[in-house]
Amino acid sequence: MKTKEYKSAINLIIYVSLPDEVHTHFLIKKLLEKKQKNIVVPKVRNNSLLLYKINKFSDLYPGAFNILEPVRGE
Repeated sequence: MKTKEYKSAINLIIYVSLPDEVHTHFLIKKLLEKKQKNIVVPKVRNNSLLLYKINKFSDLYPGAFNILEPVRGE
C-alpha cells in the first residue's frame, strides 16, 4: 500500500471473498477503519454486476450464492 497508484486512488474496488478464495474480509475491515479511501464492493442484481460504496463491514449481508454484499449502497 505504498505504491503511488494506491496513494493517489480515491476509490478501491474489492471483492468480498468466499471461504475457498483469497480472504479479503480483513483487508476490507482495515481499509474501512482508516477512512482514507472509498471502499466499493460488487453486488449481483438481475443478472448484472453493480458496484456499491460501503461505510462499514456490517453493511454486508448474504446475497446471491450466499456471498456477502451490500444491502444498500451509494
